[in-house]
Amino acid sequence: KNVLSIEYVSKNIIAYYLVNHKEINLMDITNMNVTKQLIGHPGNMISMIYSPNNYLISACSQNYIFVWNTTTGLALKNFTSVSIIKSMIFLKNGDLVTANTSSITIWNTTSWSVKTSATKHTTDINVLALWTNGDLISGSDDKNIIIWNNDNWTVKQLLKRHSQAVMSLFVLQNG
Repeated sequence: KNVLSIEYVSKNIIAYYLVNHKEINLMDITNMNVTKQLIGHPGNMISMIYSPNNYLISACSQNYIFVWNTTTGLALKNFTSVSIIKSMIFLKNGDLVTANTSSITIWNTTSWSVKTSATKHTTDINVLALWTNGDLISGSDDKNIIIWNNDNWTVKQLLKRHSQAVMSLFVLQNG
């Protein structure tokens, strides 16, 4: 079985899901036992992230987003996105940013409502990262990297010199 993603949840607990599976497993890494299975996605898992307020957020191939309580294993909320979410990240203010087909969406994590969205990429956005100053960075199949102005979601800088799709971003701590 192939693990597609792993996310740190808490001391000794990780969340992971397998390729072509609909459930998330929580595993105690001290004894390698699965302690809970989070079940409910109608499609295969695509991405997940652990939130600053101790929830696990997951997205699946059917455009659903789930908010999980990892203590009880229950879904607290689920809602739909306009398309498949390939990447998620939390801003310093606690808002969730999701990346999908050519746009980013900013979610209020109290009401789980859409605050705003921004579109500048021309194809799927594959990856999100935060610059050391808190600015959002996105990389896409359109071979571009965008540094966003988080105040009004306009493009602060467009980096176009890539010969292939941007699949990964890493920000050095020294900037």
